[in-house]
Amino acid sequence: MLHAATNKKSPLTKLIISGFGCFVVFPAIFLIIGALFGFLVFSYPYKAFSTAALLPEIELPSDADFWKLQEKELDTEVEKSGILALSFAEYNAYLNRVNVPPCYGYALQRVRFTAEKSRPVFYLNGSGFMQKILNI
Repeated sequence: MLHAATNKKSPLTKLIISGFGCFVVFPAIFLIIGALFGFLVFSYPYKAFSTAALLPEIELPSDADFWKLQEKELDTEVEKSGILALSFAEYNAYLNRVNVPPCYGYALQRVRFTAEKSRPVFYLNGSGFMQKILNI
């Protein structure tokens, strides 16, 4: 009888132990499970959005390309043929003239042209919509 009486815990001790379990241990377990789930779900999209876009090597125009472009434009005006055959670098020099004013929160900074797998590809570089750089 004496042994049974000494093993009884006071109601305050039971309350402290149950409060510790309900308000500390269970929320900690839920936080750990939630953090693990969040890491598994959001780690790939975060990595995908935080890495810079890998753009192909684009033939950039040199000063000679600008001069060739001007000569070809003058020749087509004189001949009035209307056909202007340009290399990639000359066409990119022509696209450097494109100046689109900012519109709806987006500013187009640069337009580049290249050919991939025998098809033309345009790359639009700009910023806006709360993004530092947007490549399309």
